[in-house]
Amino acid sequence: MLRQFYAKQNSHRPTRGTAPAADFQHTLPSDYQPRVESIPKKTTLDESKLFIRKIGQWPSHQIKADKEILSFLTEDDKGYYNKALICISQNYGVAAFAYLRKIVEKEIVRIIELLAEDANQEGEQIKSLLSEYRTKKQMAPLVENIFPYLPSALKSLGDNPFKLLYGYLSEGLHNLSDEECLKKAVGLDKLFQFTIRKVREEQSQVREIKELMKGLRSK
Repeated sequence: MLRQFYAKQNSHRPTRGTAPAADFQHTLPSDYQPRVESIPKKTTLDESKLFIRKIGQWPSHQIKADKEILSFLTEDDKGYYNKALICISQNYGVAAFAYLRKIVEKEIVRIIELLAEDANQEGEQIKSLLSEYRTKKQMAPLVENIFPYLPSALKSLGDNPFKLLYGYLSEGLHNLSDEECLKKAVGLDKLFQFTIRKVREEQSQVREIKELMKGLRSK
C-alpha cells in the first residue's frame, strides 16, 4: 500500500506560509496496522505551530519466523534471526549475511551437541570432535569431520550442509556484492531451516523407537 506524506523542509517549527512543502513516498506492508490517537475535543491547537516529523515506522516492521525454528534458537539468536529475515525482506543482502553469520556458528555447535546425546559409539565420537573444538577453538575441523555422523536425510544431500553454511557465511561478507549476498542469504536460510528440522525430526523418531523397544522388552 502506497501512502503519500508531506513534510515541511525546515529543521525548526515552521510558521504557516513560510516554509516550502516537499513530498516523499513510503511503501508500507499490506498488513501494517497504524496506531491512531485522538486529540481531546477541548484541546486548543495553534495551527501556526503544527508540523509533521517522520520518525520511522511504529510498530517496527516484523517478519513471522517459523515457530519450530524459533523454538530451537537461543533467546539472543531469535532476535538476530528475525533481523536477518527483515533484512532479506528489504533486500539488504550484506546485512542479512552479517546477522546469519552471527548465529550460525553457535547454532551449528548446538545441533552437533544434540547429535552427541545418542548413547552409542557415534555419540562418543561426536563428543570427541566437540572436545577438540572447545580445546583448539577451531570451527573448520568440526564442520568438516561431522559429516559421517549426520542424519541420513542430511548425508543424502551429497554435500556437507554444515560446511556450506559455515564456509559461505565466513567468506561471503568479504567477497560478494550486496545482490550476491542477498541471493546466497535466501538459500542459506532455507538450508539452515532444513538442517534444524531434519536433526530434530530424527532425534524425535529415535526417542520414540527407543521407548517402543523399552516397552516391548518389559513384557
